[in-house]
Amino acid sequence: MEADNKMPLVMHDIYHVLTNHENPWPTASFSHEKKLDLLDNIIEYWEVKEDYEKCSKLKTIRNRIENEL
Repeated sequence: MEADNKMPLVMHDIYHVLTNHENPWPTASFSHEKKLDLLDNIIEYWEVKEDYEKCSKLKTIRNRIENEL
């Protein structure tokens, strides 16, 4: 399977980890800015796929992180 074909599987797994775990981030290696950048990219992926329910949940997580700054 080519890397492009794996992208939907990877993004689905990332979404699952982010939305189903209390603290999905590796300890101390992810700054708030890095988390926000990653979430922006993941949200953009799901916006292109028009899966707005996933976008909404991810934006909630993003807002929580942004409010921690």
